[in-house]
Amino acid sequence: MNKRSKLSIIVIVLLGLLVAGSVFFVVKHSGLHNLPQGTTNNSDQSAAQGVPPGADQSADQSAAQSTAGGGLTIYNLDVGKADCAVIISEGSTGIIDAATPEACDTIDHFLVNKNISSFDYMILTHYDRDHIGSAVDILEKYDVGSIYIPDYVSAKEYYAPLMKALDGRDGVTTVSGDPLDVTLPDLSLRILPATDPEALKADEKDYDNNMSLICLMTYGDSRFLFTGDIEHDRIAQILNDGEDISADWIKIPHHGSYEKKIKKLLKATGAQYAVISTSTDNPPDEKLMSAIDKKGIDVFSTADGDVVTTSDGKTVVVSGGRTF
Repeated sequence: MNKRSKLSIIVIVLLGLLVAGSVFFVVKHSGLHNLPQGTTNNSDQSAAQGVPPGADQSADQSAAQSTAGGGLTIYNLDVGKADCAVIISEGSTGIIDAATPEACDTIDHFLVNKNISSFDYMILTHYDRDHIGSAVDILEKYDVGSIYIPDYVSAKEYYAPLMKALDGRDGVTTVSGDPLDVTLPDLSLRILPATDPEALKADEKDYDNNMSLICLMTYGDSRFLFTGDIEHDRIAQILNDGEDISADWIKIPHHGSYEKKIKKLLKATGAQYAVISTSTDNPPDEKLMSAIDKKGIDVFSTADGDVVTTSDGKTVVVSGGRTF
């Protein structure tokens, strides 16, 4: 082999080594060598999901881990001074109350974002506009299986349109008299109507609120109490009924207003967590907050965003919204 040939071979080898070294440098410093094929790093995932890299995603991550592992997630939506809770578990999807008409787009956006196209059950606690305002719209857009409503006639403006939407529809249950037990694949509901509606009529102003259906949801060993807008007289009834309303978590009645019997209600539940569905313009009553604080209950409000509650059937975790 002549000198020119040897020199050419050496040059080719050196160029090959240079290229290989450059590729190694790029791969090493990109961090991609640590990821399985077909995945992206966490900054790319956050950007793809519309979340800035490094942002606090604990609530969404906790909810995703809960439902992915067969857990329960309750979303108390930020819909102003109104109520709407979406419940997702491995075996069912449900909704309790439908907020105001103005919250329709907010609810719809949430459901689309969560890829929810149907509900196994809907509970409408009572007929105030801040609880049924978007109900007709939801019934028109989404497939809803069982619907549970209270047994009374209301003069409120959204009552008649709702009754028209429910007329002739299968799966509608008017709950009255004895508690109604509903068994779903991985959770149960005990729906409690007013036991003495006639006694509540004396307070005409608060009659709608006091006729609220109360719902005790049980998932494994975890219990969650949804209270609608019950006020003094109805709280007294439920306490006198001897019903077991012990729970890990309570949705505080009537958007955080103070009721004389609230201390006894909190004691009866023994709840560790409380959620208040309200707005920044309607902060919870200071007397209520004091009563909650004295019980050592962790309280969350939807005033600053959705409150997310997850459970694996044993442990309850609450995050998001505003904490106090």
